[in-house]
Amino acid sequence: MSEDKDIEEALEKLRNDDRVTFNEDGTKTVRLEYPVKYNNKDIEELTFRRPRGADWRNTDREDGGIGIAFMMAAALTGYPLSVFDNMDGEDALVCSAVAGTMGKKSKIGGTS
Repeated sequence: MSEDKDIEEALEKLRNDDRVTFNEDGTKTVRLEYPVKYNNKDIEELTFRRPRGADWRNTDREDGGIGIAFMMAAALTGYPLSVFDNMDGEDALVCSAVAGTMGKKSKIGGTS
């Protein structure tokens, strides 16, 4: 029950964050405050697709934490972990929150 409450609170914070867009197709887009370079290009936003079963299996670790959130973020955006390692800390926290809520049921607005 506590996990459900935590998810609801996280989703509510993301809904109120003007950097995060909840797209109609179930994806979420994060506009980065500080673009990060990848392959000589500035990445200004990341779109997180809905997770698949393999994404959950590949990130199912007991240690949890931000490393797992980054692994999920990398899987859902298609970018390597190095993008998240080199990201501004505040942007990284928003991305990890988005990754942590993808595919979770929300009492308000259905699946996120």
